[in-house]
Amino acid sequence: MHGFRGRSTTSQRLAATVIATLVSGCVAVAVGGAARSAQTDDDGAHQGAAFRLGGHDSSRTVLHYRGAVDGRTLPDASGAGNPGRLLSGRGGGILSARSGRHGRYLRFTGATCARRAGCPWAAVVVPDAGDPEGAVDRAGDPVGGQDFTFGARVRLTAMPGRNGMTVIHRGSLDDGEAQWSLELDDGRVSCRWSDGDRAAVLPEDLGRSVALELGRWYALACSRHGARFGLTVTDPVSAWSLGTYSEVVDGIGQQRPRGPITIGADGVRSEPDGAVSAPFHGDLDEVMVRSG
Repeated sequence: MHGFRGRSTTSQRLAATVIATLVSGCVAVAVGGAARSAQTDDDGAHQGAAFRLGGHDSSRTVLHYRGAVDGRTLPDASGAGNPGRLLSGRGGGILSARSGRHGRYLRFTGATCARRAGCPWAAVVVPDAGDPEGAVDRAGDPVGGQDFTFGARVRLTAMPGRNGMTVIHRGSLDDGEAQWSLELDDGRVSCRWSDGDRAAVLPEDLGRSVALELGRWYALACSRHGARFGLTVTDPVSAWSLGTYSEVVDGIGQQRPRGPITIGADGVRSEPDGAVSAPFHGDLDEVMVRSG
């Protein structure tokens, strides 16, 4: 793993497009509880109008959630027709919170806890988003030139416990199972991709990753283009890069994770009150998955 400062690649341009949307910009609905308004302070996270690294081609966006909630559904702003289903348990919930000046975002409620099960949780499940990961051959070269990027704007309201927090995830850590995920461990950002045999993790040394501060917005993006994998952490207000990591990992083949895309947890075991791992507690906005 190394910090990348070279010329722009296709994956960087795709990631830049995602980040541009993450930093461009809540009547509240409670999931798992009574609906109520949530007026919260916003520290300028939605004031990123000056930060534009690329256009937004919605035809290449698999899903895009911007903080709106319709009952127990998250409307998909991408036009791809992939609404998210809201689930919760153990006293957790999701609010569509309003910022007085800049719009809505998703607040995942419930206190963190050190137990591996039985903690408050809430999650957004996308049951059928197709195959945004795209096909690659065994050398890691994309078939048809398809790239794949996922990310979100994140603001922590509590530091992750020893089990960490999941921002967005698909697949399983089990042997032979493909997976990709954006995670927060000890408050530090990491991305993981696996074809079920080999895996890429950025950064390899978690201690070199960006440590997120409570109450501050960050734009996070994980990207893959062939054998090159990338992680970008950006301040959505100033557009300043806080951390960029890139690595070439040969031999990772097709990523075809089974199951739904899950936001806010690493998978819902059962419902309506089943156990989950690494539940997220904080605020999310501009959650995106792009391919093409």
